[in-house]
Amino acid sequence: MTAKHHPLSPIGAPSVALTVLLTLSILIPMLTTEAAETRPPGKTTHVFEGSILVVCEEGEIYEVAGDGADITREAIVYQAASPQCGICSACLSRDCSQVYVSVSAAGMPNPIVGVDVKSLSVRDDLMIAFPDPPEPSKYFAHIPRVILAPSDNELYVSDAGYPPQHRRSLRVDLKAGVASFVPDFFIIDATRVRVSPNGERMVVVSEGMHTVSVKTGRSIAHTAFSEMPGALIIHGMEADWNAEKTELWWTRHDYRKGYITECVTASMRGDDELGAPVSPSSWPDTLASAIMSRTIEGQPFRRLLTVLNWSGQPRPMMFPILTRSEAETMSRVRIDALDPLLSVLSGMWISPDGKHLVCALAEEVPDGSPKYSLAILDDNGSREVARLPMASPVVWVMFLPK
Repeated sequence: MTAKHHPLSPIGAPSVALTVLLTLSILIPMLTTEAAETRPPGKTTHVFEGSILVVCEEGEIYEVAGDGADITREAIVYQAASPQCGICSACLSRDCSQVYVSVSAAGMPNPIVGVDVKSLSVRDDLMIAFPDPPEPSKYFAHIPRVILAPSDNELYVSDAGYPPQHRRSLRVDLKAGVASFVPDFFIIDATRVRVSPNGERMVVVSEGMHTVSVKTGRSIAHTAFSEMPGALIIHGMEADWNAEKTELWWTRHDYRKGYITECVTASMRGDDELGAPVSPSSWPDTLASAIMSRTIEGQPFRRLLTVLNWSGQPRPMMFPILTRSEAETMSRVRIDALDPLLSVLSGMWISPDGKHLVCALAEEVPDGSPKYSLAILDDNGSREVARLPMASPVVWVMFLPK
């Protein structure tokens, strides 16, 4: 997994010197214009205002123009010294000025790399002390698959490198440079979290629903419900911070009535009882029907959802928990149009305006070597707006405002 230049980069771009196990460095951002040639001719190219940041497994980070026409900047945010190294995930800071990249590497004490968005340069002042593993081992490696930045001073990380009996999420105090385990919950997937507009609280679906103080990492309220396989599947969640209530859209199994799809409310204050089902539901029930379908026609749709807001390793939970906007977009997707991509689709994200799908593709060319690319489709997947080659597997996609 040695990091390499983007295939469209100009010849003679400066190289990164590998001096220790892991070398953080930066390449001079390079303009690329040839990528526009990959765009299918005669199609509308406008996607949204702003740009896309793409982080790849072997350390590359690219900024893609909002119209999908080309790669405007690129850099190397880290360089692997062995095949066991790799980028796991990434997230934007609340003010969109920083990208936090999580790296898996044996012997790496701090698995978080900070990147300045304006310059695409690696921060040399981000030092975070993580807890030692319960039993010291030369084989221990951080595997931070989930990383979130709910406030300016806190990160939340879920690190699969720790043994299961000690596996809880960690709160990172950026000012103090210290990571510590939180006692009450585990963030298995970033889609299971909603953050308040002021960054002070978040709700986390983890063995029920927790209302969490972002500053302390402690659960300040808990609503109990059990996600038993086959008995309860949560499709969507929307937080109303003014009313201090969360809508949960799910399908549950009733032994007398079979599967029932409904929307219920849960208090952020931790009331024991869930609210009565909301009627009529404002969620697209046709989407729930497609998710729950056990027919052959339902399989491609479930495959699509397993990679929404996710890439790389298999998702711990089969499906993400959608926002209402994401659910509405997904309900418009034409599976028949996306069918040619399903076998090579490794990740998918929805643009902020809900009008485009950004897809990570991993194909195999005739000689057996892999081919990676980023495809931008319209919201129902029937029209490809742009396709750009990537140097290694796409791990995460983020959207920068204009």
